[in-house]
Amino acid sequence: MRERFEKYIPKEYFAIALLIFGGILFYFLLSHLEQVFSWIGWFLGIFKPFFWAIIIAYFINFIVGFFERRVFFKVKKAKHRRIFAMICAYILALIIIVLVIAIIVPQTISSFFALIDNTPTYINNFVTFVSGYAATHSWAMNISDWMTPRLMEIQDTIPTFVTDKVLPYTVDFTTAAAGWIINLLIAIIASVYMIFSKERFFAQIKKALYAHLSVERVDRMIELSGLTNETFSNFISGKCIDSLIIGILSFICLSFFNFPYALLISVIIGITNIIPFFGPIIGAVPSIIIIAIVDPGKALWFLLFILILQQVDGNIIGPKILGYSIGLSAIWIIFAIVVGNELIGFIGMVIGVPVFAICYMLFKEWSERKLKEKGLSTKTEDYAGDKNKLRF
Repeated sequence: MRERFEKYIPKEYFAIALLIFGGILFYFLLSHLEQVFSWIGWFLGIFKPFFWAIIIAYFINFIVGFFERRVFFKVKKAKHRRIFAMICAYILALIIIVLVIAIIVPQTISSFFALIDNTPTYINNFVTFVSGYAATHSWAMNISDWMTPRLMEIQDTIPTFVTDKVLPYTVDFTTAAAGWIINLLIAIIASVYMIFSKERFFAQIKKALYAHLSVERVDRMIELSGLTNETFSNFISGKCIDSLIIGILSFICLSFFNFPYALLISVIIGITNIIPFFGPIIGAVPSIIIIAIVDPGKALWFLLFILILQQVDGNIIGPKILGYSIGLSAIWIIFAIVVGNELIGFIGMVIGVPVFAICYMLFKEWSERKLKEKGLSTKTEDYAGDKNKLRF
């Protein structure tokens, strides 16, 4: 059949036809980009519970592995060991979620609405403080003149902020909650099956890959998947634990020194600390603004506290928990965060660094292999000029 096909249609014509068809398809996709994204969203929405199941299983599997290795290691049958570990892991995850929902979320929401309600009073007090300070310090007069009308504009928009911004999102969230709950239940059930039979699933995937691809290519894919899993698991789990510790330390210290809205600010610091490099800055800016509006005298003390806390995190807590370096310089970390944010927002800022670290590692490995084939050095400093060798 193939010979008859090539007899009547030469390969060159077939290649040209494919090229033309590909060009037409590409033009169609570009001219209907919004509709294409809508189709992709609809298609992915069908499998949304299973995507969530994979994410839940990925994180719960860390806890299951801990219980299997450290708690139920004396159970002889692997099946029973897995069941006991899964029960404990899901119960522990449920307890953590219930504690967060029952304790942290209500108090954080209460603090947020209290801040909104009291902001006009805080702004008036802050303007009075700044005006009084500027009256005795001439250099601060221009700052006061620029800041006062803008704070008054914010004060005028606060009464409509809740009704125009917060309440519509609350209604939309309540409407969509039922669908989310159903998808979440399906995802949890699917994640149970995924974890319980993970060895079988991996074996089936490997079997299919070996059946349709070369052995060398499959071995390379397995090696890359192991590298990716190790990088992501170490980075994400380490960052989450590190941010949790930072959030708890912040709450203890801020409460001890009687800072306003200690829980709300600690939640902001803990969540933003997940973002590498820019996280402390992103969390510190709104926190300083909140404290400065409520109690301007404590804003500088809070800034000092943040600087000390981040030094402790960067030099003591972070290295102890993460236990490894991602091997990227500061400029590449900034690049990964900015690109990740532009592509998929906050999640991109979190996973952008490990994704780029993997790509960087693969490109470095490929480049060094090419250099070895040419008999050249793989050390970067060997390619520096004589004038800038000291920079290494």
